[in-house]
Amino acid sequence: MRKQQRPAPERRVDEQGKPIVRVPVDARGEKWATLDAADFDEVVAEGLGLTWHYNSAGPKKRWSYVKAHSSAASGGLVMVARVIMGAGPGEIVSYRSGDRLDLRRRNLTVEPGKAKRYDAGYCRAMDLAA
Repeated sequence: MRKQQRPAPERRVDEQGKPIVRVPVDARGEKWATLDAADFDEVVAEGLGLTWHYNSAGPKKRWSYVKAHSSAASGGLVMVARVIMGAGPGEIVSYRSGDRLDLRRRNLTVEPGKAKRYDAGYCRAMDLAA
């Protein structure tokens, strides 16, 4: 039996006419993360891999997030929303609409919180080392 290939990211225009990219977060392409095209280009240039995953956790999926591979990160994975927003230690990313697959900047905010990681720093460190 042949393994199904993960769909490639798709470039589109959103309902407001802004360029976006949809990235599959599962192997079958049933769930997709959406982000601004400029942010997608930047995080890929900073070293994020193109295989993204949706970690669904917590009551009512309250702690769910999209993660991607980064060889410079502790554990090899980073939270994409934290990379996009540049969230550091002591900061959390909140989702205005509650949709944790919507990674467009207009849906993300950075707030004080208990996060210990600096995921954007892992990506930039890898980019600088290259």
